[in-house]
Amino acid sequence: MPHDAARACASTTGADPLLAAVALLAAFVPLLAAGGAAPPPTTTVPIGVGVVLDLATGLGKKSLLSLEMALEDLYAAHPNFSTRVRLHVRDSDRDVVTAASAALDLIRDEKVSVVIGPQSALQAEFVTYLANKTKVPVISFSATGDAAIQYHLPYFLRACAKDSFQAAAIASFVEEYDWKNVVVVYEDDNYGAGILPSITDALQDVDAHIIYRVAIPASSPDHHIDEELYKLMTMQTRVFIVHMLPGPASHLFARASAAGMMIEGYVWIVTDNIGIVLDVLPQHTIENMQGVVGFRPYIANSARIIDFMSRFDARFRAKYHEAHDVRMARRIPVLGV
Repeated sequence: MPHDAARACASTTGADPLLAAVALLAAFVPLLAAGGAAPPPTTTVPIGVGVVLDLATGLGKKSLLSLEMALEDLYAAHPNFSTRVRLHVRDSDRDVVTAASAALDLIRDEKVSVVIGPQSALQAEFVTYLANKTKVPVISFSATGDAAIQYHLPYFLRACAKDSFQAAAIASFVEEYDWKNVVVVYEDDNYGAGILPSITDALQDVDAHIIYRVAIPASSPDHHIDEELYKLMTMQTRVFIVHMLPGPASHLFARASAAGMMIEGYVWIVTDNIGIVLDVLPQHTIENMQGVVGFRPYIANSARIIDFMSRFDARFRAKYHEAHDVRMARRIPVLGV
């Protein structure tokens, strides 16, 4: 059935959230297509697909272009499909309420068959429950937390790895260096707290323990972060696991650098929501994060990926009149695992 096919597709794409969303979309199209190995159809049936992104951001621009190119490639490879996906794009403007309103407009007014997005985890959580009420599937490449699967949400399709999947890898890294005590620094919301059960269990399995937890709100002022960092200086461990979104994490590391905590003797480990953007972080943030160990999914290089990235770079420049940042994580002074 479509639901199972989409979940299987999500589990195999794994590494890149956007590519996973594209793959899930591709999984739906053949199921809707009429016929198998047939000649190109004389008429086509449009299938509306909603897309909710933060279009003013670099990630939003790249996400939309990637979806557009994926559809072009899909129909070039399968010209016999009688259905044609039509993207209906809305801007969430970095706002949870705007994202929910955009999704509702797409579902009720545009009558879309599925919604891809939104871009942030908090927006996705809102839209996921809306989708369950309206019975229109939502493909999320940002809802990495476990909150959405704690309830019966059959119209929620995850196109990204759960945060809990990296817990065992982080624990193995801690075990390798025989660290017995760690501190977890996390964003003070559902996303941040969502990893705590899995990382706690994984660390216990390797005879390591969380001796302190620090919840930092995303909008914390400097003085609040400084107070928490000074507490960490008094701890009996110098091993810190950070589970935050890139913006708040960048702020945290700026303050940690100012406090003299980014030097030899301290161990900072970041989860994959930071690790996957190591290639596009601003240079001043990278300078503050020297020595950080980052976890990110591994994508094996291939001729198809190289070809796609080459075409993507040219299209991005042409569409947005700006260069696509193609720095690789290995070129910056942060270790990606």
